Amino acid sequence: MADQKQIITGLQESAAYFRSSFDAMYGTFACEKFRNWTDAIEQAIALLKAQEPVEPVLDIDTWKCGNCGHTLEHQQLLGDNVLLHEHYNYCPECGRAVKWE
Repeated sequence: MADQKQIITGLQESAAYFRSSFDAMYGTFACEKFRNWTDAIEQAIALLKAQEPVEPVLDIDTWKCGNCGHTLEHQQLLGDNVLLHEHYNYCPECGRAVKWE
């Protein structure tokens, strides 16, 4: 199965090729349906890019989402000298996957 970056690259190359080919053959504004189709490809690329994981950003002593800046960790005192500390794999605010590695 192809990975997301390969699919994005393929869609970008296809949209650029089709746009330049049709512009050369029919003129820049000759084909409304074709422009709508290439616009749909570019929108699909934007949606795929929005699903890419983001790297967390360290802000003093707290990890935050690289997309929206929301805190990506949770700490809770469970008892005397017992602290639960966990990192989120997805941002609770924007929903983007977090690339911890």
